[in-house]
Amino acid sequence: SRAYLAASELAVTPVAATEALMGRIRTLQAMGEWSDCSRALTRIRELDPQSVQHALREELDLLEVEVHWYSSSASSQSIRRLRTYATNEHAPPAYRAKAALIGMIAADNMFDDAAMTLFHHALQTSAPDNPEAQRNHIRAELIYCTSMGNFDDACKAATTLVALARESKLATVLTVALRTASYPFRRANRFAEARAYLVETCELARQHHFLHSLSRTQELLAWLMIDYQNEEEALVHLAQCTADQPGDPASFSSLSIPIATTVALVKLARWEEAERVAASIPLENYDPASRTLALVLTIQLFLAAHRGDAQSCANYLGQLDRFSRSMFRRVGQDQIAEAYSRGLEVVRGPAEARQFAKWYLTEARRDLFPPSPALYLLAFPKDITAS
Repeated sequence: SRAYLAASELAVTPVAATEALMGRIRTLQAMGEWSDCSRALTRIRELDPQSVQHALREELDLLEVEVHWYSSSASSQSIRRLRTYATNEHAPPAYRAKAALIGMIAADNMFDDAAMTLFHHALQTSAPDNPEAQRNHIRAELIYCTSMGNFDDACKAATTLVALARESKLATVLTVALRTASYPFRRANRFAEARAYLVETCELARQHHFLHSLSRTQELLAWLMIDYQNEEEALVHLAQCTADQPGDPASFSSLSIPIATTVALVKLARWEEAERVAASIPLENYDPASRTLALVLTIQLFLAAHRGDAQSCANYLGQLDRFSRSMFRRVGQDQIAEAYSRGLEVVRGPAEARQFAKWYLTEARRDLFPPSPALYLLAFPKDITAS
């Protein structure tokens, strides 16, 4: 990416500078360096717009949404724009596939089942015409199947994605594929395979100095450990994540790392430390339908319930109630469900808490790995006591 930057600075025409900057952006995208992507995109916009051909303008428009999403967890407005791009029948298949992939990721993070189905349909009507588009198709299929609980197809897609990435012989492509491939295995109670993909990602990222990718992967290892009740090791990964983080982190890391740290500390009943970390997390300026807001409310609800603060619990429960109940039918909702149950216990009593927790575990939950004993205890206290 530095070579492209130097080329852009030495370029004598706007066209040459744009070509060099686009090369830099494509490399930075694969590395997860979204802040630098944003700066390069701004520089291109400052160049003579007449020098940018129509096809490149389309790519820039899509890139702008992608950068905005990854650097600021953009709102449902991003999904509307991506829907337009993904369903444009006159656009090249690779462009539509990329828009559908980004849209799928955004919709998954906004608990938007209708949008996920629309992006999935858009992919089915657009045949990939190059290796990148083929990988984007498979990656989006993996995300869709995992989110909807179809783990067999998701794991098959993950295996295919990694095989195609290895064929590319590009470290940037392989790190993204490996990290993505861990997702369905994590949900399908296949811990060893999920961990192996993430460990290999870390090794590649260290070898090639992909700092954002390394930090993000350490965070995913931490969440994997939290899911499988190894919170102490999760904290080790989160500490390493912070150490590996570049000086100009993507904004998702500035929130997701303290969120994960707080959850791990709560699980370990290290309440004072959890309160200190949670105090660094803003409580405002989130999209009202985003997973980030749901997680922020979750950690606040955990802490308020521990304090026995019924008023705060009622407030956070009310905010979570604005999300559709279908949110709990998605994968990865254990922490939200447990916090919600604990809040109900404080505000409405053990019976309602038990009723909700039992509904979640027996009717809504899609993950195949065992729930934490604490969550199970909320739903089936006699079973735990008897054992």
